[in-house]
Amino acid sequence: GGRPYALTTSTGPKRQPEFSPDGKKLSYIEAGRVYVAELNGSNPDPVLPTHAEMAMAMGSAESRGAIPLYSAYSWAPDSEGLAGISSPDRVTDSLKYLPKPDGEVLVVTPSVPMMHINGIAWAAKEAVLAATVQLGRDALVLAFYPRQKRLEMLVRAKNITFGAPAVAPDGSVVILPVGTATDKQEAGLVRIDVGTKRSGMLCIGEFEKPVFSPDGNRILAAQLDPKTRKHAVVTIDPESGKVTRLTHGADCFDAVFSPMSAR
Repeated sequence: GGRPYALTTSTGPKRQPEFSPDGKKLSYIEAGRVYVAELNGSNPDPVLPTHAEMAMAMGSAESRGAIPLYSAYSWAPDSEGLAGISSPDRVTDSLKYLPKPDGEVLVVTPSVPMMHINGIAWAAKEAVLAATVQLGRDALVLAFYPRQKRLEMLVRAKNITFGAPAVAPDGSVVILPVGTATDKQEAGLVRIDVGTKRSGMLCIGEFEKPVFSPDGNRILAAQLDPKTRKHAVVTIDPESGKVTRLTHGADCFDAVFSPMSAR
């Protein structure tokens, strides 16, 4: 029942508003730049692209002075680091990691022809980042470990589409939507064991934006009903794949768990 009030004063459109994991910072995207501000919206600081990225772009003959735009970002669990999806040429994507606001950006995946990053997500309690990537006809699932600056390929498949991933709080499991109703591949949620790199279909259906509960015992997602073409919020058991519907009738999106609740 509260009354909304503005946190920002600039007139440009804002996207992806978030709080840092520790709840002490506000962040958002405006005009392709990632801003970090105080909770009341004051002192917004454009942290991505960094000053070094902008200087390099302006001085590069290949980029022709085009500043890289960021389409998405994700906070690291330490509330200092940020991972971001950058497009230096407006055609291909690159995954980058900034360990702290005034740090030096690390290029996790360089921009290569036909590369598109579908989504990124951190584990809530471990420094593990998952990314789903389309590279031509190939679909990749990558895991990045910033402390070791190590990138691992978890899955590579052909003629398939991977959606945005979710990572278990301890970083042991990655869940991601695969396929759509129009694909030859049956749509569902794929479960990947990060340690063994074994993968398999967890449950069947068209799912969007899965998220793990803080304790890792449940997954929350939006599921598309093939008959009504409406979305319902569902929970999914990460071990058995059992799906429990929570909403009925309405078209629901972007379900989230409370960070203060284990349920």
